[in-house]
Amino acid sequence: MKFILLATGVALLVVQRSVGSFDTDLQFTLFLIGIVVLGVPHGAADILVEQKQHGQAFRPARSLIGYVSRLLAFALLLWLFPVVGAALFLIFSAYHFGETDLTGIRTDNRLGQSVVLFYGIALLGIVLLGHADEVRPILAVLDLTPGQAIWMERLFSARLFILGAAMALFFTCCFAYFLLHPEARQHGGDLLARFALLVLLLHFMPLLLGFTFYFVLWHSLLSLSDILRFLRRDGDLTTRKIVGRMAIFSVLALGGILFLAFVGSLYASSQAMVVAIVIGLAVLTAPHLGVMHDMYARLRSRA
Repeated sequence: MKFILLATGVALLVVQRSVGSFDTDLQFTLFLIGIVVLGVPHGAADILVEQKQHGQAFRPARSLIGYVSRLLAFALLLWLFPVVGAALFLIFSAYHFGETDLTGIRTDNRLGQSVVLFYGIALLGIVLLGHADEVRPILAVLDLTPGQAIWMERLFSARLFILGAAMALFFTCCFAYFLLHPEARQHGGDLLARFALLVLLLHFMPLLLGFTFYFVLWHSLLSLSDILRFLRRDGDLTTRKIVGRMAIFSVLALGGILFLAFVGSLYASSQAMVVAIVIGLAVLTAPHLGVMHDMYARLRSRA
């Protein structure tokens, strides 16, 4: 699957570079389609994953209350302390992306956790800091305070140092990990080759197209594959049952999202809509990160 996804990314970049640039509206359309078709279903599976994790002890009402409580707590953190909340979200997201991509890396030790974390930080940095000229107009929609705007400019000014440090830390941790885990060396070349190609794709793609490719297409499909593997592993659920139940939760979530998107499109620009959707996804993703982290811990313990 990773090979097919990388080939798709290369094809998108070739079309974008040779045939003509994807304009903002087209990129936004692809982004929305990806969220509806892949992003929402992979998040809607959280309740199925929690049910599998807790078995007979699972209580839907208690699980829903806990999930919504974590969602609201993170929303409150973003509202009261936006810089701290955004920083924590980026760190947790970076770890989540690395955990999804690097399923062969053991995370029961600090070194493996560091490989996963700096992998995600490097890719997030390429997308956000590597496209500073495209990110600045989007951030303008947020109406940042003068102090927040100064901090953002400092980050952009130091982007080469930050990206270089993230890359150096990732490669250093990889070298140490493969040195201490000889059994993993046979997969090291593939891991580094995929990482290098992802970096190139995300660097040369426009911001929104790169965001859609990695965070929506690549990440959602890999997550869905792992979710299916986890839910089917004891043989009590078939793929058909899983997809059917996932579809029910996805339709419910999509109803609310499409309604909000329609209302927002009447009053907001495409840039403001992207910001609103990203903030909404950040709030929704907060409890999702915890569910998926527990799932990957269980998958690795059975590997």
